[in-house]
Amino acid sequence: MTPLEIKSAVLSLNESVLTADRLKAVKDFVPSAEEIKMLLDYPSKSELGNAEQYYLQVRRSTCSLQKIQR
Repeated sequence: MTPLEIKSAVLSLNESVLTADRLKAVKDFVPSAEEIKMLLDYPSKSELGNAEQYYLQVRRSTCSLQKIQR
C-alpha cells in the first residue's frame, strides 16, 4: 500500500483494508511530534524515502490514529 492509500484507509477506518496485521503495523509506526517537525523542515520533500512519505501522510490523520491505538 502507498502512504496515501494507508492514510485514506485510516481516515475512513476501512475495515476491509485495515486488517488486524495492518492495524498493528500502522499503530507501531505513528510518527512522533519531533519526527514530523524534522520532516516538515526538510527542504526537498520529493527526495524523502517511503517511510518518511508515510509519516507525512499519516500525520494528517492523528485523530483516526488515536482511535486505532485504543
